[in-house]
Amino acid sequence: MANYGDLLFPLVAAERLSAHDIDVIPVSPTEMRPAYADAMAPISADRMLHDKSLHPSSVLVGGGYILMTQSAGAMPAYDKAGVAETAYPSLWIGAALAAAIRDIPLAWNAPGAPFPFPSQRREEVILPALRAADYLSVRDAQSANLFGPHDLDMPIVPDTVLDLPRVWPRAGLVALHRAQLAERGLPVETRTLAVHVRARAMGDPAELAALIDIFAEQHGLYPLLLVLGRDLGDDRVARRVSSEMKSAHGVVDNANSLRELAATIAGSSVYVGGSFHGYVTAAAYDTPAVMVAIPSHGKFTGLLDQLDRPKDCARDWSAAFARAHEHLAGRAVDRLPASVSKALDLHWEQIVEALRYSERGSARRVAFLRTYLRLGAERFGSAWLVSPHLAGMRPDKPILNGI
Repeated sequence: MANYGDLLFPLVAAERLSAHDIDVIPVSPTEMRPAYADAMAPISADRMLHDKSLHPSSVLVGGGYILMTQSAGAMPAYDKAGVAETAYPSLWIGAALAAAIRDIPLAWNAPGAPFPFPSQRREEVILPALRAADYLSVRDAQSANLFGPHDLDMPIVPDTVLDLPRVWPRAGLVALHRAQLAERGLPVETRTLAVHVRARAMGDPAELAALIDIFAEQHGLYPLLLVLGRDLGDDRVARRVSSEMKSAHGVVDNANSLRELAATIAGSSVYVGGSFHGYVTAAAYDTPAVMVAIPSHGKFTGLLDQLDRPKDCARDWSAAFARAHEHLAGRAVDRLPASVSKALDLHWEQIVEALRYSERGSARRVAFLRTYLRLGAERFGSAWLVSPHLAGMRPDKPILNGI
């Protein structure tokens, strides 16, 4: 999926795990090549389950908002490929099945859950899948609470994209941002305002455009409207807002790489927007930022609590630009709390520890696989187990006098 934040997780994981001689192969509902040159090409969830040419030593789930069972029908690429109904479950329940079938370790890289789970489904399928994991983690308290009462150790870990400077150091991104300004015919010292608008949060485009114009003029900023989710319609929204703006501005809708998008945020004077990972990127590079939480999800408040920045959450655009004004009026730059880097270091240590020993979780993986097969047989009958391989078979030669 051409969504900025989702494509960053494999890059961060690859950087963190490379020191331990662990290579990362991203998995997606489809094998569609990402739209950005520096995004890692995925294999499909189907291949993860059964491809004999693959020899993975472990399975890592997440991050991102993937812990759900709802349809991904709103994603045209998944709908066209015929995987919309199973896209999300394939990335975590499917991952647990892949680990069980291959008998290899399973760990969670702090994914998130946006919606409650039906109680029966949670008890019968989801919790057994979680028990098959060698290490669990989620990125916010709401995600942990949505699994209901359980006996599992599930630490809450800050979103791992906060490690992005390990992949792309800030100095290189700032230099790239200046080069981008020069390509636009602007002085390299131009101060910019990075803005991201998602359709669900746009409201009246003329009113939003006026707010951007006024704020940019007050602070001497050049607005850059970011397209971070092409598959989520960001390009159409950015062009709609752009058409209403009166001030000189740019639309970043043709980035060839994820690094270019990160550079726009890291090099700007302030970021205001509805992209969760737009805000995470800003925080990672010490760019003042405001998160426009429309609608409000647990991932927004969860992250801001971890960063001790509750005031950076705005429920409308007027409040967002008021908070951005406070950022620019202040002198001190908010740095990430030391607790964040410590939590992420511990998180990756635990992942590496979990992925090292395949024998330790073998019994739990077998138990999950047995549970999954039993539930399938109970719900769909023996045909669910037998038909795919044996239904309709005929003997090649008559036996017992033709019987």
